[in-house]
Amino acid sequence: MEHFKFPHCDVRVVHSPEDNCKYCNESGLQEIRKVWNINFTGHHDPDKTICPAEAKRPLDTINKWGGNVAMTPEVEEARDQYYRQLAEQLKETKREQTSLDERWQDFFNQRQKDIDDLTKKRNRGHWGR
Repeated sequence: MEHFKFPHCDVRVVHSPEDNCKYCNESGLQEIRKVWNINFTGHHDPDKTICPAEAKRPLDTINKWGGNVAMTPEVEEARDQYYRQLAEQLKETKREQTSLDERWQDFFNQRQKDIDDLTKKRNRGHWGR
């Protein structure tokens, strides 16, 4: 018995071979849809059964979740670019956080030094003189 890998977060989403989705093209589920005469997600042949995902909710709602979008080379490149930009932003945020942490530590150390100095003065009897 052959096992199928569901290509998207919504297991009812299967894109047609023409949609060039690398996950659906590798899943083996496209042949089942052809044999059973079921529309692919985003396709609306009136002579075929409606796509199970679209029977549940509209296509624009399905595609709002990135895990259901056809993973074409263009989408994959856009996703990878987004992740690269996000990684750079996170690095910058980490640098800024490190800088804030260092400034906070400097502030805390100075306040602790001030407290220590006041305590020494008080203990030496110089308090209020």
